Amino acid sequence: NRYIFQNKKKFIIKGFVVGDKQNIYSLMEHTGINEEDLVLAKWTGSDFLPGHYIAIDHATESVILAIRGTFHVKDALTDLKGHGTPFQTGFAHAGILEVAKHTYIKIKDDLINTLKKHKNYSLKVVGHSLGAGTASLLTILLFEEMRDWEEAIGYELDIHCHAYAPPCTVSIELSSIYKHIVTSYILGADLVPRLSYGSLTKLKSLALLVKNQTESNFSRIVQAINGAGSLSEGMTEDIKNFLAQDHITT
Repeated sequence: NRYIFQNKKKFIIKGFVVGDKQNIYSLMEHTGINEEDLVLAKWTGSDFLPGHYIAIDHATESVILAIRGTFHVKDALTDLKGHGTPFQTGFAHAGILEVAKHTYIKIKDDLINTLKKHKNYSLKVVGHSLGAGTASLLTILLFEEMRDWEEAIGYELDIHCHAYAPPCTVSIELSSIYKHIVTSYILGADLVPRLSYGSLTKLKSLALLVKNQTESNFSRIVQAINGAGSLSEGMTEDIKNFLAQDHITT
């Protein structure tokens, strides 16, 4: 939260008093959305339900569903539930899928009612970090029920997800299927979009490769530091092939 400190002696009270109102002020300042166009807001997360808001952006004729990233300890527990689980024709991050399904149930009626009131408005789902992964999977869930949604709102719905610094969320095959409705934005060599249960397993395999193919701890350390020898060449090729894979899936 960002607070306005008008008086040094009262800044603590000011911060607590404005509370959610200050979040609304910040939203208005950075997006240009008017307060009356904020449909609902849950600024902090709870069990498998991250902070989020629904707003109407008349400038782009869009209904916006924005989902917050990791903020609470409970959000971190979702991040740690990182093994893959069957989803559609592939696999998805188990914890994030659970969050996406829970969020989908909670916001579905509000989204439908809002879209009904704003005929032909598109739906933009956005999120950052954990929120980006949740936004991606929620968009897929909605897309798979698109016929029901369009029947409910009375027009053909244009939906797209904008995921900022998303964690690895779905398997490669699902990434290919749904890439037309999800766009990811990643800054340089950001670790989060490349970190997954699978990438850590691969890292472990590479570490064991070093351990098993060298004669001594001293040799392992020297080769790791200097990058010398046939082992280094083999590892370099393994790492190159690993990084060439499309681990960033949404």
